Amino acid sequence: RTQTLFISAQPDEAYDVFRSGQLAANATDNETPHSFKSDPLDISRADTTDGSLWSLSDSKFRDVWPAHMPETLVFHSATLEETMSVAGQMRLTLYLEIDTPDADIFATVYAILPDGEPLHLGNDIVRARFRNGLTPQLVKPGTIEPYVFDGFAWNAWKLPVGTRLRLTVGPFNDPYFQKNYNSGGRLAFETAEDARIATIKLHHNSDHPSALELPLTKD
Repeated sequence: RTQTLFISAQPDEAYDVFRSGQLAANATDNETPHSFKSDPLDISRADTTDGSLWSLSDSKFRDVWPAHMPETLVFHSATLEETMSVAGQMRLTLYLEIDTPDADIFATVYAILPDGEPLHLGNDIVRARFRNGLTPQLVKPGTIEPYVFDGFAWNAWKLPVGTRLRLTVGPFNDPYFQKNYNSGGRLAFETAEDARIATIKLHHNSDHPSALELPLTKD
């Protein structure tokens, strides 16, 4: 079976880990979208990395791949009132509006354990031009479309009472991966001169129910 948690946030929420949005049981009507920017020329991640190999087993909030960027949106669930066994592959659907022909978006899910330690549950990246499959389709600015993140790794955890789930969503711009300058051109031939800053709006309401689906199993 699955449990669906819907993204919800007031206008001043989700832009900070301490004033996060929510992962709620139901979608909320009339919520305004939250936006973040993707700047291909932002090399702050490259400036701060030490060049060492990262590890998916590293659970620290700012060190887990993909890179945490300043534009990241943060959403938390309520604390668990009973144990939850997650087993399988998570699925995330985000209703996004992008004002450039292309952009890279990441999503990461953590379990925040009762002692405050973050446990990395999985991550996925979507390149907008491949949102509907391997045939590239550039984005039409001003349109709202569902972007499905279904590449999370299969995993299984028994989460204790008091755990919260954390979802982060933001631009993907990592020095270890192919650069996307958001222009919609041929990726291998784009240069910094082609770079465009993308504004990405995350819509979350009953008409655009952005949501995280968790695969559950009996204990």
